[in-house]
Order: sequence, then C-alpha cells, then structure tokens
Amino acid sequence: MVLIGFLSMVFAEAFSGSSILWFITEWAWFVTLPLYWSHTLLFLNLAMRSKRTSVGQLYLWGILFGLYESWVTKVLWVGYLTDPPLLGTVFGFAVAENIVLLMFWHPVMAFVLPILVFQIIAQAGNTSNEGMETTFPTHTSFLQRSRRNSVLYLYAFIIGSLFMTVSSGYNFIVAGVTALGSLILILIPYYLIKRRGGGSFSIQSLRLGRKGLALTGTYVVLLYAITFPTLLPERIPGIETIIATLFIYAFVILLIYASPPVDESKSIPSADSKLLGMKDLKRWYGLLILLILVWAVIPDITAIISVLGYLSFFVIGFLLFMSITIRELIRPAQSRRNQEAGNL
Repeated sequence: MVLIGFLSMVFAEAFSGSSILWFITEWAWFVTLPLYWSHTLLFLNLAMRSKRTSVGQLYLWGILFGLYESWVTKVLWVGYLTDPPLLGTVFGFAVAENIVLLMFWHPVMAFVLPILVFQIIAQAGNTSNEGMETTFPTHTSFLQRSRRNSVLYLYAFIIGSLFMTVSSGYNFIVAGVTALGSLILILIPYYLIKRRGGGSFSIQSLRLGRKGLALTGTYVVLLYAITFPTLLPERIPGIETIIATLFIYAFVILLIYASPPVDESKSIPSADSKLLGMKDLKRWYGLLILLILVWAVIPDITAIISVLGYLSFFVIGFLLFMSITIRELIRPAQSRRNQEAGNL
C-alpha cells in the first residue's frame, strides 16, 4: 500500500512541479503524501466495493478525488496561490483551474495513471507468470505494449520533465534530484516486496477491510474539516458556491452509479500480448531525466513548450470528460436494450 501512495504523490505533485525536492520537506511527508495516499486508497476501495472499476469509471472517481482542491487549497474557487484565476470565475469557480484539475490532472495524473502503473509493477513482480490475476482484467488494454499506450505514457513523462524543469528554475540538478529521489522511493517498496514477499502482489492487495476503509475515510473528512477553516480562510467563498460544489459531487456520483457495475472476477482479459513491465517504466523514466537536461539547456524554448503543454490539458481534459460522461450515460441504456432483446 505504500507504493500506491508514492505513485500518486510522484505523478501528481512531483510531475506537476508543485513539490520540488518534496522528499526532504516535512510538509510533504506529513500533509501532502498522506493526502494523496488516503484519497487514492479511499476512492479505489469505493470503486472496488461498488464494482465500478473500469478505467472510465476510475476517471470519474478521480474527479471526486480532485474536488479536495476546493475544501483544502480553495484553488477550484479562486485560482492558484500566486496568480488570479486564469480565465476568471463563473458562479464562484475558477474556470481554467476547474478544467485542468478536475477534468485532467487529478483524474488522470493523481488517480488513474498511478493505478495503471501500480498494475504494471505488480505484473512485473508476479513470479508465477500466470496471466492477469494481479490486475483488473478490464484494464488489460492499457497494460500492453502498443503504439497507443506508448504515446499515452510518454506524454505523461514528457509533461513531468517539462514542469519539473520549469518549477526548479531550469536547474537541472534540482529537477534531476527530484526525479531520481522520486524514482528511488517508488523502487524501494517494489524491491522490498520482491525480496521479502516473494515478489508477487496484486491490485487486490490495495483492498481495505471495513476498519481500514473507515479509518481512511475518517482521515479524509478530518483533513477537510481542519484545513477548510484554517488554511487560507480568506479564500472561502459564499454559501452559494459551496452548495454548487456539493452539486458537482452529486452529479459525478450519479454518473458513476448510472454506469453498470463491472465484475472483474468474471471479466475476460484482452487477447494475450506483450505486457508493459519494469523495463518500460525505467526507459520512460530515463527519458524523463534526459529531457530535464535538455529543457534546462534551452529555457526560452522550454517555457513556450510548457505553456503549450498546459494548454493541452484543456483540450484533453474537456474531451475526456465529455466522452466518458456520454459513454457512461449511454451504456446503461444499451445494457437495458440488450437485456430486453435477450428476454424476447
């Protein structure tokens, strides 16, 4: 379970450049890391218990994850700490920040991507080599070597190299140490499991019991309750914006539960093909470090590319949200029609 916390922290915070050299700061260890760790475990376990674990459904759970940026940081309401809302506000919400954080960054980088990479690592450590029992069968197509997957994962690592470089002030050493330190913290639990636990673990090892889920949920609620009035209280909006935020929760939850449940135990994996493994992850990470050096040498060009990268979040986030929302709304209707046709 330690591994999934590190993965979420690295892909969400280190790759965004928000937590440069995070592993040497008390705030990261005692606040930021537990925040990402607890949210990932909480929403993944809710997904497991409700049997809404497809990649599209996890994306929707990730939106709920991202809503912490309202109660804790207040970014969804009034923008980032150092800048005013990029495109202004509508009904008390920072428009650009909501699109970037709720439709792309947190669902993808903080939640779905760490879960997929966890499964890649789990499959690589599966000494029995008996197939896909270490992963969600419905995720198989995202865990195979393919041109599409190469583009998707490389995009994430390229984005990470850009924002770590820019946030470090184009300092290759600082950005490089951030990348290497993050990699080491990911590899430590993997190799400990490989040495002491026989190397085999699965996505199901992240399943919490009732007490574990209750403790995790309690921690998240307490985190919100404590930080909401004490962290940047001057950013707290009017009651109408808070109510609107609750409506967003309700809408996303309705989307999740409107989609049909997935029984992973009965799901059939995709056709067998070469699976992604540790070599692929290390290769991508090596590219990330190499790109950090390149970006640091050409800061003017890097600044332009990083802006283009940020703008890509708007397009990708909007398209993801619309396509997944439409699909999850259509699937139940299709399922009912198929069931009715089968009864004829």
